[in-house]
Amino acid sequence: MTEDAFVVPIESSHVLQFARALGYEDEHRQTPPPTFLVAADTFDPHFDRRPRTDRAWFGEGDGREQKGASGFHARTAFVFHRSIEVGEQLSAVPRIGDVINKAGRRGGSLTFTDRVTDFVDAAGEVVATVTWTNVSTSVEVTG
Repeated sequence: MTEDAFVVPIESSHVLQFARALGYEDEHRQTPPPTFLVAADTFDPHFDRRPRTDRAWFGEGDGREQKGASGFHARTAFVFHRSIEVGEQLSAVPRIGDVINKAGRRGGSLTFTDRVTDFVDAAGEVVATVTWTNVSTSVEVTG
């Protein structure tokens, strides 16, 4: 495990809330919806958008460095090696994957960064891998 790893409990109430938000009506789901693992961020102590008592919420005066460049989320890919079941605890092990640079039309150079998280069960087996791709530009893109 890495120091950035964190535990993700697959709790029935959390799965139910997530499933309801997607429009599912099954009150007794034992298998989370396919995109459920994006909710793992709520358990990540390093997640930037998780409220913390040691800093202000997003906005002016929050202590974060404001950069001139722009960025956006490009895609999320889910690979399941087996189904995830309610009641188990998974360890989320994040890492940086591919980093690719390309020339952009309006934003200068574009950097595509894959943030990969392997979800590992109690036996040490990877049960799912989620890849979140962010794109950042070398210059700020406006209107």
